[in-house]
Amino acid sequence: MGYNYHYSITVSNTVPLFSLLLLITNVPSAQSYTFGLVGKSRDDINFIDAWRGCDEVARAQGDECIFIAYKGEANVRNQVAAIKNALNNHSIDALAISVTDSIYLAMALAEIKQPADSNPKCIKV
Repeated sequence: MGYNYHYSITVSNTVPLFSLLLLITNVPSAQSYTFGLVGKSRDDINFIDAWRGCDEVARAQGDECIFIAYKGEANVRNQVAAIKNALNNHSIDALAISVTDSIYLAMALAEIKQPADSNPKCIKV
């Protein structure tokens, strides 16, 4: 049996800022997951490399990792738009976000609802 750990880092008690689902398992699972890796820019090689690593590990487990970012300079408004676009067009189980502007991002994403069955462990920052 695999173990699932879901962590959320929050700015307040209700605003998820960074959510990361960590799966620790070597046992095949019938359920596959889609992870979203949110970079500050699609042009930054560091985020491209991080996505390649995420994608490689996800595929080995039968999961998927998608890269979420816009081209060009890092911009919090573009980052929010990319996140909202990805959430509207994909069924994403967990997001890892490289935060550009934590307060703006938290406020802009405050209306996004977590699934009712999620029970994250929260770490306040």
